[in-house]
Amino acid sequence: MKYGMLAGDFMLSANILISGNNYSKIALLFKFMNMGMVGRNTYFTIQDVYCIDTIKKFWMEKRAELIVGLQNKDVVILADGRCDTPGHSIVAPTQQWRMTPKRS
Repeated sequence: MKYGMLAGDFMLSANILISGNNYSKIALLFKFMNMGMVGRNTYFTIQDVYCIDTIKKFWMEKRAELIVGLQNKDVVILADGRCDTPGHSIVAPTQQWRMTPKRS
């Protein structure tokens, strides 16, 4: 235990967030496998205290690098948005973006 927290709780909480999964699905999986799981409150505390700001900082740094790399260049931006799958209601809308160099 370091800083009042088990390393496994921190790693599991961070990886659930980074993987794009959600706490409830992983907790159910661990229950089916009869494994211990980090508590819901602990998960959200770790997420708020350690993960969110770090991920935001990383994203802003990478975004700034990308913007600097694209300055003074002609690019074409392609996008595809999806809000629904036939037969299903909207749950998680997605957008995909791709930038390519402009051809002469």
